[in-house]
Amino acid sequence: MVCMVGREDADRALSLIRGARYGKDAAVIGHVEKAEGPAPSVILETAVGGKRILGPLYGEGLPRIC
Repeated sequence: MVCMVGREDADRALSLIRGARYGKDAAVIGHVEKAEGPAPSVILETAVGGKRILGPLYGEGLPRIC
């Protein structure tokens, strides 16, 4: 699960999630910055320290739960 909360609420959100049954390993994994280019994008840091743009989802956006 990915949650986006304001920076001022991050510690409280982590505390609440970590207190839940499956949230013990919850962590902050990123932050939002003002876009510098012509369009906003999500930039990932790779395991080796590089950066790449996360493209849009293709196909069905949500898993089928049935």
